[in-house]
Amino acid sequence: MNDFHHEKAVKIVMLGNCSVGKTSLVMQFYNKLFMKKSNATICGNYISKIVQTNNGDLTLNILDTAGEEKFRSLMPMYTRGSQAAIIVFNIQDEDSFLSVPEWIDLIQKNELYRCKIYIIANQIDLGKTPLLNKARTWAASNNYKFFVASSKYNDAVTDIFQCIAEELNGNDNYHMKTQFSILQQRKKKKCC
Repeated sequence: MNDFHHEKAVKIVMLGNCSVGKTSLVMQFYNKLFMKKSNATICGNYISKIVQTNNGDLTLNILDTAGEEKFRSLMPMYTRGSQAAIIVFNIQDEDSFLSVPEWIDLIQKNELYRCKIYIIANQIDLGKTPLLNKARTWAASNNYKFFVASSKYNDAVTDIFQCIAEELNGNDNYHMKTQFSILQQRKKKKCC
């Protein structure tokens, strides 16, 4: 299943600092798997998955990259030819959010602004922080589509990739389901 599909396919690159949950998001999307402990990604991992969209099937060729500084010099090789970049940060780690513009610069320099950029605030299962509103406002002011996810509980993960696939396949009218179902369930359990 890890062969490039050339019929109707797009390349998506996952970017972000180390330990923000890029691999966990990809693994949840690919086979609904979450591992509490995982090794840091070395250079990059690749998966391919066919997604049914309103405009027909689309193969997502997803490259999960390493977030460590020592691998940044390799990023242009991995980002080359990407139609989309998903930049992930940890909602509990402000430094990971502050590095988002650096990741955007990296992709824009290498892809000459042809690549659509999406931002994911991951690990929302750990609770909302003031960073969430700051990040949402920043993304909106810079015209980036912004998502919130929990790779641990698979909250919004599949729908995020579906939304991106729909948009990349020409359907700009796709609407995501309500997010934060994990937080809403926790609130219900704490009540009376």
